[in-house]
Amino acid sequence: MPAQNTRIYPNGAVAGNIIGFVGSDGVPLAGYELMAEECLAPIDGQQTYLRGTTGVAIPGSEEVTEPIDGGTLQLTINSELNWYLQQMIAEEVKTQRALSGSVLVVEVATGKIRAAAEYPVVDPNEPAASRVSDRTSRMFTDAFEPGSTYKIVTAAAVMEAGGVTPLSTVSAAGREVFPNGAVITDFTPHGTLEYTLAGALIDSSNVAMSKFGDKVSMQTRHDYLAAFGVGEPTAVGFIGERSGLLHPVSAWDNQSRYTTTFGQYFTVTTPQLAGVYQTIANGGVKVPLRLVESCTGADGTVVEPDAGEPTRVIKKKTADQLALMLENVASQGSLAKQTAVPGYRIAAKTGTAQKPGADGRYKAVERFTSIVGFAPADDPEYVVVVTLDEPRKVRSSAATAPAFQKAMTQVLKTYRVFPSDTPTDTSLPKTK
Repeated sequence: MPAQNTRIYPNGAVAGNIIGFVGSDGVPLAGYELMAEECLAPIDGQQTYLRGTTGVAIPGSEEVTEPIDGGTLQLTINSELNWYLQQMIAEEVKTQRALSGSVLVVEVATGKIRAAAEYPVVDPNEPAASRVSDRTSRMFTDAFEPGSTYKIVTAAAVMEAGGVTPLSTVSAAGREVFPNGAVITDFTPHGTLEYTLAGALIDSSNVAMSKFGDKVSMQTRHDYLAAFGVGEPTAVGFIGERSGLLHPVSAWDNQSRYTTTFGQYFTVTTPQLAGVYQTIANGGVKVPLRLVESCTGADGTVVEPDAGEPTRVIKKKTADQLALMLENVASQGSLAKQTAVPGYRIAAKTGTAQKPGADGRYKAVERFTSIVGFAPADDPEYVVVVTLDEPRKVRSSAATAPAFQKAMTQVLKTYRVFPSDTPTDTSLPKTK
């Protein structure tokens, strides 16, 4: 009887949703076990010989082909960091009574994913102990309306194509009926204010962003969303990865003309969201995300994957201004204290997105919440994205603030990033 192959995962559930697992017969079934089979799979050896009429092997006719061991796949994941973030996000999911949660960490300069922590998680040693829905990476396979985190893309579009600056203003109330009949409201009721673009981001005003969005055509805003990656899967190419949904402008109605300015009527994945902020942090240049470092063959040959070419999405001047506005969001916004990391300048934005129900209508109170940011804001090195699906204790993006603070603190500590040596520039006023 042939020997049974056994796959052992010493790190247990660490990055289990990314690594994947094999079946009891050794056949790869998920994650990089399946995606990287060409690297990982061994090649069986064989022995052949000629037999005489009596069935006995003929001497000297034997030929032996030695087996070749499988290769070693090196991911970009930092296992110790991933372990910590998995424990942390598991606690936050339980504390906030959410359905699931995740933390994604991307290295700004290289696009390498240094942590992809999720909960619920699958242990590759015991995949049957997890629900089928928990055996893959929701980061890549689930798409959601991102909400206010994508207001920064609207800002990029109107600054580059509409002549808007961080100090340009619009008059906006907490609820307005637009000329085409669309009704837009802000999360917090308020009277009419003369919002700067920076202030619209700081207060996360849907009404103000809708008015700023009208400074350029709908097609222009659509094209900026596409340029930042909406509608296209990332370069990672994870198995089952979603591309997100970006409707053509011809499908935008009176309401979606404005809701698209603040992250509704299109969907993205968590890595796509990280890619937007990585692009801004990298001076407007989008570096393809990657999860694979290399494959080392049995003979010691190291093969690195094609990382793809960087692409300029926006001008460096625009990216620098957007980064400063995001830094003002982090320092002047309502969650400033909950997201601050002492000694470091932080740039960040939250998002609270409505979720569609089975009938296609938005659910009454259930939300998909997120926060994304980078640090140090004055010399960005890492992007961190935290998501919580339907938190019930705190239903707004405030639910993600404690996890973001813990995650960013640990990332900066892990990579020994030097603290900022200059204070945050808080000269951007919210209103005039």
